[in-house]
Amino acid sequence: MNAIPNIDNMDIYRYIHPGNECSAALPVCIICQAGKEFCMGKKYASIYDIAREAGVSVTTVSRVINNPDKVNSKTRRKIYAIMEKMNYTPNALAQSLVSRSTATIGVFVHDVKNPFYAEMLYEIEKKAFELGYSILFGNTSNQIKKEEAYVDIFTKKHVDGIIMVGGRNVKEAQSLHIIKTAERVPVILLNHTVIGKNIYCILADEAGGAELAVQHLIDSGRDKIAYIYGHFNAVFVSNDLMAVGVMKKLIGEGIRIPHDVAVVGYDDIQLCRYLTPSLSSVTQEAAEIGSMAVQLLIDVLKGNEVQKITYLPPRLMIRKSSN
Repeated sequence: MNAIPNIDNMDIYRYIHPGNECSAALPVCIICQAGKEFCMGKKYASIYDIAREAGVSVTTVSRVINNPDKVNSKTRRKIYAIMEKMNYTPNALAQSLVSRSTATIGVFVHDVKNPFYAEMLYEIEKKAFELGYSILFGNTSNQIKKEEAYVDIFTKKHVDGIIMVGGRNVKEAQSLHIIKTAERVPVILLNHTVIGKNIYCILADEAGGAELAVQHLIDSGRDKIAYIYGHFNAVFVSNDLMAVGVMKKLIGEGIRIPHDVAVVGYDDIQLCRYLTPSLSSVTQEAAEIGSMAVQLLIDVLKGNEVQKITYLPPRLMIRKSSN
């Protein structure tokens, strides 16, 4: 280590080092032992610093970062060692300019409070992380203006693609912003359909799911099935949260489930398993849809051939509310 000079007569610059202080006036940082120009407390090393220290061109360092297989192993190991010594972290923005990818996915949902969508979002984030992507998230609260705003925000953030979670009951003109955005990045729609270039849809077979539920009730001996209304001995409800409300009302009226009235919901949210009685429900496979959405987007980005519309077959989870 170089001798420490008399710093009383020197211009002293002090910088905060994680957990300590060090003097940039010293030739070598007494905390991290790095040369003062690379002290962690002073600044982040740049790609130019790495190239200079390694005695190679900036282009070579860039190749090690972005395309390591194109650099021989000896040079690669040397540059990695210098990066570690200098605590170098590649600039994500600079990398994105080179690769034209931010490894970021924009995701928005119409109602994050809905457990079905919350489960789907969990799987989207999980799958994205596994594939090296992060997500930007927005909740639109079923407002077209917020949806348009989030699409604009995601585009300005240069996301690689957008995943839109949840159905929309809107006119065709209210989807023009989606069609326009798809001219720049791929858009994946979950449980909703918009026809356009670079737009891909994953849909649950809701008609098939309803048929499964009704047939199950018929097979259970129910012949007065309501899609809530009139006198009935079985109820099929369009989503599980509504089904919970129906069950609460029936129980409050002294009606026994399933002895007097059978109840079947739709979505198969986690809550179904913990109700008393547990709720039969048509599952839309929220986890599978979420994971599939991310994989579909990545396949599109890689130029792989994919289907424009993917249908998922329904399954009926029979529990005590109808059995």
